[in-house]
Amino acid sequence: MNSIQHIDDSNFEAFMEHDRVALLLTRSTCGNCVNYTQEIQELIEKGRLEDLHIGKVILDQAGSVKLKKANPWIKDLDFVPYTVLYDKGQKVEEFAASRGDYLRLKASIVWAD
Repeated sequence: MNSIQHIDDSNFEAFMEHDRVALLLTRSTCGNCVNYTQEIQELIEKGRLEDLHIGKVILDQAGSVKLKKANPWIKDLDFVPYTVLYDKGQKVEEFAASRGDYLRLKASIVWAD
């Protein structure tokens, strides 16, 4: 994986078929979301998030109605960016963070070999 994938109803199910997934929940008007996404992309380019498929849902854009209905907890989010880690389709960790390195740290803990 060498970039963050845009996720919506058209590709959510296929995206979730990967073993190790980080789903970023953002809003288009969120400056912290933009910075967080940029930091994560830089980590990807440096090879620091290998074996992790990372996707981003922009909550205030059209196209993710089914995704939101299947995950009703999303409507209760108080903070973005919000990240959810999945292992083989099962939620294993979730957190609000604005630093890309925090994702790297959490992923290394969740998937410590």
